[in-house]
Amino acid sequence: MLSTCFEDVHLLLKAPPVTSRLLEEIEGIANIHVTGPSGEEQEFTPRVSAQRIAGLVAKHQPRAVIARGRRVCAYLANSTRLKGLLWAYMTDVPHSVTGIDDKTRADIDHICAASFRLFAQTEDARAFLESQFPSAAGKTLLLPPMIPSEELDAIRAAGEVGAKAPRFPEPGAPLRLGYAGKFAKSWMTREMCELPGHEPFAGRVNLDLVGDKFQNDPGDRRWSERMRAAVELPGVNWCGGLSRLDSMRVIAGCDLALSFRAGEMDSVHELSTKVLEYCAVGVPPVINKNLQHVELFGEDYPLYVNDGDYEDVIRRVLEDPLLIAEARKRLPAIASRFSIEAARTRLRETFAGGLLEDIDEYADSGEPLRVLVAGHDFKFCGELIDGLSVARGIDLRIDKWTALAVHDEAESRRLLEWADVIVCEWCGPNAVWYSQHKRPRQRLIVRLHRFELGAPWLKDVEFEKVDRLVCVSQHIVDTVRDLLPEIADRLFLIPNTVDCCDLNRPKAPGSHFHLAIIGVTPILKRLDRALDLIAALVRRDRRFTLHIKGRYPSEYPWLWRDAEYHEYFSDCYHRIFNDPEIRDHIVLDYFSPDVANWLRGIGWVLSPSTEESFHLAPAEGMASGAVPVIWDRPGAAGTFGQEWIVEDSADRIAEFIGGVARDEQRFHDLQERAVAAIARYDRGKIIATWFSLIFARV
Repeated sequence: MLSTCFEDVHLLLKAPPVTSRLLEEIEGIANIHVTGPSGEEQEFTPRVSAQRIAGLVAKHQPRAVIARGRRVCAYLANSTRLKGLLWAYMTDVPHSVTGIDDKTRADIDHICAASFRLFAQTEDARAFLESQFPSAAGKTLLLPPMIPSEELDAIRAAGEVGAKAPRFPEPGAPLRLGYAGKFAKSWMTREMCELPGHEPFAGRVNLDLVGDKFQNDPGDRRWSERMRAAVELPGVNWCGGLSRLDSMRVIAGCDLALSFRAGEMDSVHELSTKVLEYCAVGVPPVINKNLQHVELFGEDYPLYVNDGDYEDVIRRVLEDPLLIAEARKRLPAIASRFSIEAARTRLRETFAGGLLEDIDEYADSGEPLRVLVAGHDFKFCGELIDGLSVARGIDLRIDKWTALAVHDEAESRRLLEWADVIVCEWCGPNAVWYSQHKRPRQRLIVRLHRFELGAPWLKDVEFEKVDRLVCVSQHIVDTVRDLLPEIADRLFLIPNTVDCCDLNRPKAPGSHFHLAIIGVTPILKRLDRALDLIAALVRRDRRFTLHIKGRYPSEYPWLWRDAEYHEYFSDCYHRIFNDPEIRDHIVLDYFSPDVANWLRGIGWVLSPSTEESFHLAPAEGMASGAVPVIWDRPGAAGTFGQEWIVEDSADRIAEFIGGVARDEQRFHDLQERAVAAIARYDRGKIIATWFSLIFARV
């Protein structure tokens, strides 16, 4: 799959191959280059693997380094050579909070912070990683298991499994069970081997067993020995180790495939590739009923093992073979989602967005452009900094001010002497200082949001030295043009960036009855309007809930001391906690960086503000598939489109939301339109505009 996304793929093996089975599927692919231990070298340790990877990076200058496994990723995270290159894939993250000790947490946190991107296998795994490790939020991508669908389709067709009438055990013939994979205690492979000999299955059940990896169990030293004896039990046809395709040929001849596991495995966030391969060859798997499987197979899949009673499934199938046909109907759709072809399409988009291929045109053989980004708060320009950090042809440094008007002046002067282009995030005191100190050879770009307008320091900015003043919406452009006519010819519109790829995640069940307001300070955010709306909704339908996400108003002491601010929010929160009409329909969700994961539970995102420059919250909500509800204000229609603008009437808005929420198709139609409408602010498009500006193309 990677060989179709990149010109060359270098595969580093951790040990010398002792069989050709694992590599034969990539033999003959010209742009895959395999290397690993040679001569007297034994298996690479994680430290040596990291050293070898660093050597490959120095030699081949790759665009990305994908490393699987926490230990090797920990070493790579320490390498300055891999800055902006590491895409960490940690399948060995503990699956519960209690399993994360302090050292493990520190290691994973360090890997997440050092990685340019991270991979998770499932939505559940991504949600857990982002919730526990804030530095993973916003850069964790899905890399689900993938299966070679064309080859497996051919195997299924050759066996005519599912191609004609459903196949059942012939009268008098035993039920054929199949298993392929490693032999491990929690995988319950010994129990599988004992099934043919159990009453009342004796003579009625056979097991085809594929695999030759007997895994030792640290808590049961004799388990591996007992497992080796189990493969010789009556009714078990042990085929030994086979290639993936040959093992699936064996499974394709079975009636059921076994993939039930010990109960403690139900909390695992990963998905078995073997289960997907069973689906691809048309053989229904017998599986635990856990979150991952319910999302794939549905709540009513007939071959779930409940409470560990796997024998009950076999008993029911023997009594009613039609259960096989019922289960088999679901398999083609599941397999198609995880084909290599689907993964190729998905990953091409992932790498294109992450590596920003379209900005490589700015790289040339000359010296890199030295870009300095200065400011006190980078919450609105993380994607820009991300893009600048990995772009060829750019050397990036950051001047992080400790507060709006507080910085290390000596450090700022040192960085100023170095820079070719200075980007001031916010037109604050940072813009004052850099406009007063920039050199004639340097370009100064300042981004103004909204709160800077009318600020006392604005008169001290030497705008004649500002090459471009970037505004985040047309409304702000028009306002600044009237306020600062002398810079009208240097105004430039670049909206805020929305990471549509990261935000586009499946919604949780029932999300269409959940509304959210993200960020409630200052007063102009109009929390009171949101409270009026939830009250009007609850009077119509008590299923509605309002989520209020963000820091509490009292956490802004300079505002909390203001009498009007203090009184307003005291009244709002008194109502939240004491109004019997709404207090059971409000959830206070504190600020956290894993907004994309949190938005999975939100179906409606509110923007009741009386004034905004852009308002990123509803834009991110739209990208997640939440329907926006935006109160009318100057510039709102230009930013989001007239379709989403509402008038200030809680009852009328509630009537609209209630009607849509009860009409599933209408709600889905609005979701799709919201996602399409916000695509113009997608990360790649906006950053490409920034690069044109930084390189003075516009």
